[in-house]
Amino acid sequence: MPDIELAEKPKDGKEKEIGLVIAIIAIVLAINTAFGNKAGDDEIIARVEASNTWSYYQSKRIRRAQTELTRDLVRLDTIGEEGAERAFAEELLKNYQEEIRRYKLEGDTIQQQAIAFVQAAEKATAKGDKHDLADIFLQISIVLCSISVLTEQRLFYRLGQLVALIGAVVSLYAFIA
Repeated sequence: MPDIELAEKPKDGKEKEIGLVIAIIAIVLAINTAFGNKAGDDEIIARVEASNTWSYYQSKRIRRAQTELTRDLVRLDTIGEEGAERAFAEELLKNYQEEIRRYKLEGDTIQQQAIAFVQAAEKATAKGDKHDLADIFLQISIVLCSISVLTEQRLFYRLGQLVALIGAVVSLYAFIA
């Protein structure tokens, strides 16, 4: 007949207390990890948006450069022209200059948007790093509290509580930062 292992009953209330503290730390760890994952997602989204916006900025810049080149070619082609051809060239040049101005304004706006996305990505990175640091502290605290159950030494339990407190403070800081 197979041996059946029965759970050992706690020797005193301290093991129950430590078990409860470990469970609470695990809950804080789970919450912190979820917020850390969200910060990572926010970072990825912001980096993709920044990349897309920089590409859009570059396309506007290329269009502006092409229009400037076309404007300069029209100027060269119409040197010495008079009458209707000159009037037509002046109208073209006026339109090209307006397009160049529009591309510049649009490019400046798009560039500011790209910079904002980069800054958002950096902020999300910093937030995620804080959550990662809190995860480390909280995981170490669980291990220390577990060691205290195995060794029956209160020092590990107290140390685990201290490290958990540090982890919780870092997690709170990451949450509000």
